[in-house]
Amino acid sequence: RYMFDLSDFAPLSDPVHILAIRTSGDENENWADVTDKIDIVTDTDEASFTADLKGSSVTTFIIKF
Repeated sequence: RYMFDLSDFAPLSDPVHILAIRTSGDENENWADVTDKIDIVTDTDEASFTADLKGSSVTTFIIKF
């Protein structure tokens, strides 16, 4: 589980919309939408979110403020 600090960005609105896209060689994921698979939890008070990330992959988060 990883935490991402967004406090240097604009204030977070509630709800925060986060899209997660992953590329992973071992499951043939190529720019796959994994938003519903990685358990994203936002904390607007702390201006952060947490997510479960998979090893040997690249995950890109697109955040709409």
